[in-house]
Amino acid sequence: MPPANRPSPRPVLDHSVPAKSPRPNPGFVPPKIKWRFSFRHWRQISYFGVDQCDKPWFVSLLERLSEVSNLYVDDALSGAYGRGLRCHHIDWAAKNIPISRAEINWVTDALSEDVEFLQFSVSRARGRVVGFFDEDQVFNVVLLDPMHNIQPSRKLNYQVRATYIGQSEITKLSVTFQNLIIKCPHLNSEQQNDLLDSLKALNLQYFDAAVHLSISEGHLKKAYDFARIGAIDDLGELLQLTIDGLSS
Repeated sequence: MPPANRPSPRPVLDHSVPAKSPRPNPGFVPPKIKWRFSFRHWRQISYFGVDQCDKPWFVSLLERLSEVSNLYVDDALSGAYGRGLRCHHIDWAAKNIPISRAEINWVTDALSEDVEFLQFSVSRARGRVVGFFDEDQVFNVVLLDPMHNIQPSRKLNYQVRATYIGQSEITKLSVTFQNLIIKCPHLNSEQQNDLLDSLKALNLQYFDAAVHLSISEGHLKKAYDFARIGAIDDLGELLQLTIDGLSS
């Protein structure tokens, strides 16, 4: 029997090097996508108008859109760019929120519960941009929120502030004509409806071909006089005649 204090034999190590295992194939890894925008769903509604916004606000908005266009979508959503972007989902149960998801009813392809609405900041004091990512990973802007009404702030005691619907010059002109037709005492309701339908059809026909011209008040009056006496059908015809006359 060996002595009790005799050391136990040392284990013999196998010095062979195991063969390398094959690297797993991750398959197709889609490239990171930078943030892209679409404004096809943008609307102005109560509490989300922009008429009261000044020029610096619009400059801030464009600067923010330019900055975000250089960010990767996945990194922005994960918070990798820090808290400055303030990008998060809309809490439709937030205190004093002035709109429900169902009220965004003009976005027919976003009514599915699978679509999540998000917001990100213009800046700390200049409100938010609200929208959603479509199937092509394009961010569709739905609302501009200069007063931060989409998620009322506790710092402002959850106050919701009024906004006003802004109008382009073409829209203002169209609305002026509509009001003149509606308020004209010499037209019956059928005549008013016919004129309003014609105005609507013209708006749809020429909206994408609007031209802004600078013309003196006196010459504009003469142009309307020509149209009134039937010398021309509309101001566009006068422009065409002038161009043809210059080119002959």
